[in-house]
Amino acid sequence: MFNEINASTWAFEQVTAVEALPAMRELGFDSVEVWGDTRSHFDPLDPESVRELAGALSENGMRADSLHAPFGGGDLDISIPDDSQRERALKTMTSCLRSASELSAAAMIVHPGYLMGPGEEPARYRGAVESLEALCREGEDLGVSVCVENLFTDEEHLVFCCSLPKVLHLIRSIEGASPGICLDTSHANIMGGLPDEIEICGGTIHRTHISDNFGEHDDHLPPGDGIIGWDGVITSLKRISFPGPMTLEIAGRGDPRGNLGRALSALTGIIEQGK
Repeated sequence: MFNEINASTWAFEQVTAVEALPAMRELGFDSVEVWGDTRSHFDPLDPESVRELAGALSENGMRADSLHAPFGGGDLDISIPDDSQRERALKTMTSCLRSASELSAAAMIVHPGYLMGPGEEPARYRGAVESLEALCREGEDLGVSVCVENLFTDEEHLVFCCSLPKVLHLIRSIEGASPGICLDTSHANIMGGLPDEIEICGGTIHRTHISDNFGEHDDHLPPGDGIIGWDGVITSLKRISFPGPMTLEIAGRGDPRGNLGRALSALTGIIEQGK
């Protein structure tokens, strides 16, 4: 069904990615998504950090499947209307793509934007398209696929590309090499898009972030600890012939090994039930 279950090193955010690998290997993971948004954990812009992690992956008999690029506002926002800030964000993301290539990662996950003001959406779409076209050209040369993550919004924060259909519209607007979608199940659940929007996006889904919540906050719970209907999610992923990987993005909450191990067991059981 799915070729692999792996996990984000974010569960072990309080230590370095290098230090996280032995515990993740003992849990049974052959590959990881490297969390690149916490510089003390792993800095994708530091060549020495990249070399050190590449060596540690080899020593532990593991591989990096993907790199989650840093995200936020200003110089990390690839859709920000300010041209100079967007250029700096694109430069940062391009450097991260090269780091992903040096880690032999197959994919890099990017956020399409960040908080936006009223009326900014059209300008942000234009900026995001330009940024993603440039990133995809670079990624094609490096052999790294760019994947755009669906985000979420709430009553207090207006966020660009806050649903799967909006991400789908964005990537369909890109000429040349096109990015895929990274399906974040918790974000989609907050926006009320599960499971139907999985089938709307179909084969454009190339990566996943698997976690659970209660439909209001991005809790990053193990599957089954929240209200997501996992039978429907698995059925929809099977219908679009999604090959995997299923990437767990679980909060450590003081016990990263225990929480990630419990999430792995839960997801394995859900997939087995769906066969």
